[in-house]
Amino acid sequence: MRPIRPVTAATWVVFLAVGYAGEAARADTKTFTTNATIDCSDVSWEGWDIIVRGCTVTINGTHFFNSLTVERDPNNPTTKAGKVTHDVFATCVYGSDMVYGLDLTIETNVMVQGASGSWLGSSIDLTGKGYIHGAGAGQGQDASGGAGGAGYGGAGGNGLGGNAGGTYGTPTVPLSCREPLDFGSGGGDSAPPGAVGGAGGGIMRLIVGGALTVNGTISANGAGSPNGFSGGGSGGSAWITAGTIMGIGLFTANGGSGGYDWGNAKGGGGGGGRIAVYAGNLLIDDGQINAFGGPGVARGGAGTVYIESPVGSHGRLIVSNGAACGATTEFSDEQVFDMDLYVTGCGIVGPPSGHANLHLIFNGDVEVASGGYISADARGFSHSDGPGQGQNAAAGAGGGGHGGAGGDGIGGNGGGTYDSVPSPTEFGSGGGDKAPPSEVGGAGGGVLRMTVNGVLTVHGRLSANGANSPNGFSGGGAGGSLWITADTIGGLGLITANGGNGGYDWGDPKGGGGGGGRVAVYTCDLQIDPGYITTNGGSGWHAGVAGTVFHGSPQVEITQQPYDAFAFTGEAVVFWVGVSGGSGTLHYQWRHSQSGQTHDLDPNDPRFDGVNDWLLVIRSVVVGDAGQYDVLITDDCGQAISEPAVLIVPPPGDLTCDGTLDFADINPFVSALTNPAAYAHEFPYCDIMLADINGDGSVDFGDINPFVALLTGNP
Repeated sequence: MRPIRPVTAATWVVFLAVGYAGEAARADTKTFTTNATIDCSDVSWEGWDIIVRGCTVTINGTHFFNSLTVERDPNNPTTKAGKVTHDVFATCVYGSDMVYGLDLTIETNVMVQGASGSWLGSSIDLTGKGYIHGAGAGQGQDASGGAGGAGYGGAGGNGLGGNAGGTYGTPTVPLSCREPLDFGSGGGDSAPPGAVGGAGGGIMRLIVGGALTVNGTISANGAGSPNGFSGGGSGGSAWITAGTIMGIGLFTANGGSGGYDWGNAKGGGGGGGRIAVYAGNLLIDDGQINAFGGPGVARGGAGTVYIESPVGSHGRLIVSNGAACGATTEFSDEQVFDMDLYVTGCGIVGPPSGHANLHLIFNGDVEVASGGYISADARGFSHSDGPGQGQNAAAGAGGGGHGGAGGDGIGGNGGGTYDSVPSPTEFGSGGGDKAPPSEVGGAGGGVLRMTVNGVLTVHGRLSANGANSPNGFSGGGAGGSLWITADTIGGLGLITANGGNGGYDWGDPKGGGGGGGRVAVYTCDLQIDPGYITTNGGSGWHAGVAGTVFHGSPQVEITQQPYDAFAFTGEAVVFWVGVSGGSGTLHYQWRHSQSGQTHDLDPNDPRFDGVNDWLLVIRSVVVGDAGQYDVLITDDCGQAISEPAVLIVPPPGDLTCDGTLDFADINPFVSALTNPAAYAHEFPYCDIMLADINGDGSVDFGDINPFVALLTGNP
């Protein structure tokens, strides 16, 4: 839900970038000392100096004041603080436009007074003023055993019985980070309804021409669960622009806490909301601006904090959960961010489960601090699913495969390999289940692609690991896919797509380990220790096989891929590749793959010309030359691999010329033997002499028994 402001702030851009420098004309003053409401259409105080002293003033919709002061009652400083808020789900209609929440433009200064000893601090507080319980785009799921927390900037935390709500923001995630204008969602209710969840946080749009001084609090928090089994509400939105921002207070859009029953968490915590701060002069610390997830049986995920100071400079997007790990701050599809990213304090950035199209593009630097995560762990194929799924078995299931094969369990085989080495885009497969399905295997790792037009620093972890078996007899999930491009990649952290461990029962391995995934990094400046980039297989009855790590060159562009080829024994074949760019001298190595095994061609083999060049010639092919051919290209930055070209060399008896001798060749063989003209008409591209199995120079009945022997494998 996105409010439309009828009052534009376009004329303020230059003014706010340098801060308020002049003195406005003297305005009338209105001091509120008892609770009051300034509703949508109330223009009584437009242009006035507003003082909220020791009471609560509810302001809905768009208003313009000269100044705003929120302070405690000097006569009752321990019991009466000043507070500005808006009504629950405040909605104002101005002609054809709608505005949600609180939308204030202040010409000069705003002061929010802080606490002092036993004296209360004042606030602009929109806690619980968004969607009510069980409502909103990120609402938590109702459940009797413990409802889910709501999501918004970060996903909510699951309750004991109900799933959490996810992230949202319109119209795109980057814009919703920079211009947050959505209500927080409500936590799930205890079902059947009777114990309601916490409401979501409200919406604040605040433009301050001069100084915004906050010694108290500005908040749009989600409300906590008011009972033992419901979910917390998600934080709301705070979009703040000022000439100068200073003070010792806090700006928060935190998620509410999930329900606790007899001291034990039952409901899920609400996810953090979204805060965007624009200041010509920012005199507060990052730690004063928070969008943390709320606590619960599972903590909500971090929301987003965007800071741009001075206005118009390169901004920073911060994802932090206050050092308490919880749910994921989810992004989906291809998203372009013209800003830096800083992930810290147990913030976790990643895709929703089962989402394979995430591509985060940052036109700036990205830092994953120690204790921060960019993660697609266990977000791939579910247990016993995927092209490399582990085999189900009662005694011990197989591990999932992907970049490396899954390990065998005591009773089930591990899954096989698939996907591209230089451009991995596939989920890791799930580990097999104990059969009959009573113990499920680990999920495979997900897919994460990142392009950083700047420096990527990893001190925490960037990963797409498969999940461990959650029980004693199932298989581990395979690692997923990481495809990373950056100007520089450095840091002391880990980049991993490891397989999960197979099940252990009473300390003994039973299930197979998940195979490693695939990691491809493209940079000309790899400063991280290559040993910190891993695709290890998980442990188990048999360990999963390691996946692949590919260091690609972003400078090499393959402009023409090799073409497939078809040749009969003794003929010549040519493969070639077109390449542009590259850093330094290009080096080529042609490779041959057959039956899943790849080897470099030998430049000293007289049958080959150009093994280390862009054009490869096979002088006289034999049946064993069939298979796939690609070329590995190396420059000073890294490597590139062409797509494989397929060479078909029909073996004797392959009368369909599809490269394989099988039962489909029986009728063509009979046709070649009894009616050569009909055979030539049906297979004009093939050679009838492939039916000369005994090699006597003719196709006749003497070739029948040799053909049958070849076909059945019984010479």
